Amino acid sequence: GLGLGLGLGLGLGLGLGSSGSAMDRHEQFLRRQQERHAKRKADAAAQDDGVDGDERSLTELVATFWSNFNAVLDPQLAALEGCDAAGAAARGETAAATAVLETAKKAVMDLQKQVSDAAIYLPGYDQRRGNEEIEKLSTLVETTRKQLQAKKKFSFRARRNKAKAAAPAAPAAQPQDDANPTTPPAPAP
Repeated sequence: GLGLGLGLGLGLGLGLGSSGSAMDRHEQFLRRQQERHAKRKADAAAQDDGVDGDERSLTELVATFWSNFNAVLDPQLAALEGCDAAGAAARGETAAATAVLETAKKAVMDLQKQVSDAAIYLPGYDQRRGNEEIEKLSTLVETTRKQLQAKKKFSFRARRNKAKAAAPAAPAAQPQDDANPTTPPAPAP
């Protein structure tokens, strides 16, 4: 009895069983086939819904990109436009303007990375628009940087100062020459 039960159990597993076990396998096969068919239908329905979902998700990705992009861009534009770099340079108070400038430079790099990362799903128009906004910010950064640099005015003061510094040194040398009898005194101008 026990050996026969094991034999039938092994026979079912190996496909060597009696004709009754063939019917069980056929029923299992049909059940699995129905399950697979139902799963394929569900996947196909999900894919059909997914087309609309993909379009929506693409629209959502683009909207999220612009939301994040503008969250970085707008404060930087406002800070640079509100920064009085020329006035700060004239007053010698460049620390605050330099900090704004450094933050804006980092924002430009961050925005460029965002656009390049989003290039996979971002339409060409949005990529160009993003790059134009980055270029606008970069131009503003460069303009502010130039305003912040101290402008050197050309003058002849340095040459005059050197001449004045050299003139007192020459008369100091003359008394030493007067002390030396072998050197004739210099003619008076």
